[in-house]
Amino acid sequence: MLLGRLENLTAPDHFDPSSSDRRFHFSLVESAYPLLMPRFLGEILEAAPSITLDTQAWHRHTFDAMTRGEVDFGITGKDINPDDAMLTLMPPPGIITEPLYEDYQAVIVRPGHPALSESWDSDAYMRQRHIQVRCLGNDRWLLDIKLAERGLERDIAMYVPDFNSAASLCTHTDLVFTAPHHFATAIAKQLNLVVIDLPEPLPPMEYTLFWHQNRQNDAGHSWLRQLIISRCRQMTEIAATAENR
Repeated sequence: MLLGRLENLTAPDHFDPSSSDRRFHFSLVESAYPLLMPRFLGEILEAAPSITLDTQAWHRHTFDAMTRGEVDFGITGKDINPDDAMLTLMPPPGIITEPLYEDYQAVIVRPGHPALSESWDSDAYMRQRHIQVRCLGNDRWLLDIKLAERGLERDIAMYVPDFNSAASLCTHTDLVFTAPHHFATAIAKQLNLVVIDLPEPLPPMEYTLFWHQNRQNDAGHSWLRQLIISRCRQMTEIAATAENR
């Protein structure tokens, strides 16, 4: 905490991206790389050709690292419903949040998967063997919490550490993988997979930008933060326009 305050006091009140060689530290959920980073990365590197973006995976200690001044930005999914957020991801005091993009969960299977030739309903979903990404050290997602409220539990055949590994394993097996829709769509194109909706949709989630209040008045942080938020809002507006056509 002290380090963050000292950096905030000594940070210049003006930031020139064209001449800066500053290093910004990010902690990102894996699905943010194909979905969000392309929306702002090129513009950042063009405007600030000498800065460095140092990224790492989002982990259970990310908020602590922000508080210590070791991480400038975090991006991960946050459940919109406050009651659900209390169960999954609630930032501590001092962390500021800004929603970037709303998404929902979908299911990935291989072409020719038996589920594609039968009625796709909740019973069919629960009959599948699932592959699960362990997030923040947790084996259970909001989906599992919602199912448990109904006395249901998925048959998890395999746990893996990341989204890409889970999707890749679906290409060789009859395992099914539940993941954010935009990630599912992108990876399905790369790996020749099929995306189907959850039989009973979950409440939507938001990809959210997090930063510590000690960075709020940092000119360089503010420049980068505003650019990220602006470009992600444009993405939301484009998606909304497409849906209304």
